[in-house]
Amino acid sequence: INHYRRYFSDFTDLLPEKMCVPEPVLLNTSVAEQYSQCHNMNDLHVVTEIIQKKYPHLMNDWMSTLNGNILFPYNMVKFPNDIFKEYVNFMVSILQNFQEVTGTKTYEEMKEHVKSYDRPEYQVRLLSFLAERISTLFIRLMVLSKGMEVIPVGIVKFDNAW
Repeated sequence: INHYRRYFSDFTDLLPEKMCVPEPVLLNTSVAEQYSQCHNMNDLHVVTEIIQKKYPHLMNDWMSTLNGNILFPYNMVKFPNDIFKEYVNFMVSILQNFQEVTGTKTYEEMKEHVKSYDRPEYQVRLLSFLAERISTLFIRLMVLSKGMEVIPVGIVKFDNAW
């Protein structure tokens, strides 16, 4: 998956069986604290409740992800097909549940949900912000449980956008 303004800078197609991800960001604080500084923490709490309910066996890994300082940003990945299908199913199961719980299935509902947030025009992208944290969990799980090798790849950006 590529971002609409960012692309992998390397020839990841030469590594068909490898997990290629953006170079991780090493935060000066925890993933959870960084989220709370930039977004509304209530949304991350909802995701935590969803993971607790749907994937209770992953709670230790989720909490380690949130308490850690490594974030794989941009929602960009290149995985082998079987891992990619697992990734999509995992991501969609959590984010769809989030939309159901919060009543944010449409763009208009999303705008209503974030209208009281700081910078609502930016925060309306909250599914993407949550997905970055869920992706970080997934990558962690693939490394720890399946021994997958992760290849960090540089990013080329367009339109001066990060």
